[in-house]
Amino acid sequence: SEKTVELFTTSKSPTCRRGLGFDKPDKRNEKNSPTCREASAATYGHTGFTGTMVWVDPKADLIYVILSNRVHPSRKNKPFEEFNPRSQCHEAAYEAIRRYREEKMKKIYVILLSVILVFCIAGCNKNSENLSQNI
Repeated sequence: SEKTVELFTTSKSPTCRRGLGFDKPDKRNEKNSPTCREASAATYGHTGFTGTMVWVDPKADLIYVILSNRVHPSRKNKPFEEFNPRSQCHEAAYEAIRRYREEKMKKIYVILLSVILVFCIAGCNKNSENLSQNI
């Protein structure tokens, strides 16, 4: 029900951005946020230890899932942490939606597949600076 979704996706404390089981954007400290700036305050999702993510932004009519393996080749995957692909993947998804809506073309799936492919390639490269620059 809508009440249940609201219960689980609404922040419960002024000192914590999380709902019950779901993470939320940190609009007070965007550097600490698991999402990008474009994500609405209504956004909620989950980021798993292995890098897998599922996020929903009802305001942008957006749902996306990223499957990854952050623990390869080991649990101490420094390039993944330094690369910070989570918020960059978020940003790329919003950019793809924006382009799609502006151009009114059916390119969104190609763009998102390209983003995922670049993420996989660039994520293996320790010298990668920014996912958006690689797209």
